[in-house]
Amino acid sequence: MKKQLLLTLSILLFGGLAHGTPYVSGLAGNFSNDQPVTIHGAGFGAHNLQVEWLGGASGHIETAPAGADFASPGWSFNLDRFKPTYDNSHAYSGTQSIIFDGVNTGDGRFGLTYDPGAPVTFGYVSWMVYIDTGGASGQWKMFRMNWENNVQDTFPEVVLFNWFGSSDTLNIRRSKEDITARHYPGRLPEAGEWVRMELYLQPSSAPGVGDGSVEVWAHRPGQVIEKIADHQNLVTYGPGESRLWRYFVFQNYQGNGLGGRSRVWMDDLYIQGTRARVEIGNAPTWSACTQREVQKPAAWDDSAITLSLNQGTFAAGQQVYLYVVDAAGNVNEQGYPLVLGAAGPVIATAQPL
Repeated sequence: MKKQLLLTLSILLFGGLAHGTPYVSGLAGNFSNDQPVTIHGAGFGAHNLQVEWLGGASGHIETAPAGADFASPGWSFNLDRFKPTYDNSHAYSGTQSIIFDGVNTGDGRFGLTYDPGAPVTFGYVSWMVYIDTGGASGQWKMFRMNWENNVQDTFPEVVLFNWFGSSDTLNIRRSKEDITARHYPGRLPEAGEWVRMELYLQPSSAPGVGDGSVEVWAHRPGQVIEKIADHQNLVTYGPGESRLWRYFVFQNYQGNGLGGRSRVWMDDLYIQGTRARVEIGNAPTWSACTQREVQKPAAWDDSAITLSLNQGTFAAGQQVYLYVVDAAGNVNEQGYPLVLGAAGPVIATAQPL
């Protein structure tokens, strides 16, 4: 009894709450695809569970008919003549993905848009993307956070430009004349590789207020995950501006030499209005991971989270490490180990402090 009391006090005093960091004390469940897992611990904070998730072993992308036009509640196309379709020839996880076929259409304008139903006060977005050819030149706008459901360059917006044969930029446009640009290293992704793109999007709390931010990460195969853009204290809306960030627009444009000769696949799309999330990674520390797979929560409170496990491309029998990120972006740097495909015993050992 005394030992258990000391352990409980240690968790409360040193296990994350005092330092604002989530603490994982144990797991319960069957650690296989689509099976429920419960995480026990402290300092997880809150999550409203309003998540748009198109991945997973039995998720929307996997169960739709191959070759059919993509269709899902909340999603639309602003260029109806060229719709992405479900494709079983190439996928990141599982057997299917969404393809934007710029070869067969002869035009790279697609504009797949997710509408959360209202302007965002915070946006978190993650997706896997693959382009089959880049060539010596060409422009690819792979993502846009916009005030309207459109691929036009208007303001206010955030746009990721890939310029094959040149330098890539992240453009944050508050007005027609006011653009914050950041060149990021290399072409992300390079042709022929699956890359996970991940963004935090924090608009100004009010027009003219400089408390907005845009942060971008690239998860390239076999490389330590890189933060390629970090813009803080932004005025994302000018004084008197009524246009507010609302629409998540994917695969805006392939042109200037790229259109008509490239195809893009997307998989495992995840969108929500908070940083708080659970991920499994391939290294015992968060900062050393070269691969992480995001998990969709089913229940969440400060001391327990339940989710349906998403293995992504991790294999059964592989040891991975579980991480909890809270709404402020704090994460347990030391991952909690688990073996995928294991039976369902409760793991209830406390991590060393």
